[in-house]
Amino acid sequence: MNILIQPPASAEQLARFIEKMNTKQSTHVGYCGEEKNEILDALMNDFSDKELEDSFIVAYRDDRIVGAVGLDIDIDEKTAEVWGPFLEDGERWDDLAVSIWQQASILLRMNDIKSVSFFLNQFNTVAIQFVSLLKGVCRGKHLILKASRKNHQLSNEHQKVSSVKPEQKSGFLKLHKQSFPNTYYHGDYIWDKLSDENQLLTAVAGNDDLAGYVYIEASPKHGEGRIEYIAVSKKHRKKGVGALLVKAALNRLFEHSSINEIVLCVNEENKKAVNLYTAAGFDVQYEMMLYQVQVR
Repeated sequence: MNILIQPPASAEQLARFIEKMNTKQSTHVGYCGEEKNEILDALMNDFSDKELEDSFIVAYRDDRIVGAVGLDIDIDEKTAEVWGPFLEDGERWDDLAVSIWQQASILLRMNDIKSVSFFLNQFNTVAIQFVSLLKGVCRGKHLILKASRKNHQLSNEHQKVSSVKPEQKSGFLKLHKQSFPNTYYHGDYIWDKLSDENQLLTAVAGNDDLAGYVYIEASPKHGEGRIEYIAVSKKHRKKGVGALLVKAALNRLFEHSSINEIVLCVNEENKKAVNLYTAAGFDVQYEMMLYQVQVR
């Protein structure tokens, strides 16, 4: 094949290759970004519990990358999220993909990884077929939703939502615990994280009754923003409070000039969440398939 399979020689070259692959739905993988600098930052600062050379396998033809598989390894959980497999157009999947995966499997065994997950665009049919050869089990369909600054319209309704007040702490803690009893951020942790970039916005009804809240995190340096939590109290549901909170969250996040879009992932079966976000201005960008493969 005149192919050399080894760890990446250059993170920047690898980021450029992934950018090229991930801007086409036919080779798109949901765990990765779509812009070179974003991908490079993730590779250098936020990818895997292992070093990059122990987490990525790259195929070179005459110093040009023609294929790659990355393993975002979680040592404690003994799992990994797979970036790829990526193969250049014209390369033989039944040959090169297997060769790259064999090398990646060595890294999985070395780190005692029990299972891996693939998050593939529904139009990435060749990768989906490859995962089926690995006896991958489909764990559901997800939608990637996106809201962009250029399409976001500010309305007067956002004035009904404001930053949380100290006297609302007990109401927030109660609603957060009711809505997310087993979540990774408990209420006191969120409260202690509040800052100019991490904000908790609330909507109130009569008598200052807490109708709902949304917690957002902004990372202006990286041009990123996230809606981490949103909850509406039971007696205030089906009144448009959720959409109001999402719109207010977008208002605040887009106050950062470096943030131009907000992206989130929702299980397709969660119709309420899908309807909420689309009503607030999000559009479906991709339809993704989640697969899990048992390694051992």
